[in-house]
Amino acid sequence: MVKGSVEWEYDKDKGLVIHLSPIPPGLCAGEVSRHVRAVKREMLLTLRSLIDLAVKQTEQAENQTEKGSTKIKVE
Repeated sequence: MVKGSVEWEYDKDKGLVIHLSPIPPGLCAGEVSRHVRAVKREMLLTLRSLIDLAVKQTEQAENQTEKGSTKIKVE
């Protein structure tokens, strides 16, 4: 696991786990603080992109399943 305000770990059973924790006030100041906030923002945007991709792939899989089966009305 990587230690810091953004922590992550990967487990073959659980997958990727990301922990975002606030930086204690006074630990970083000025330009360092701005960079840390920018890194957190980029991590969140990356996570959003991964989630969007997972949703898209799930929707594509559902559409393929629906196209592969045909409903036949039996009277």
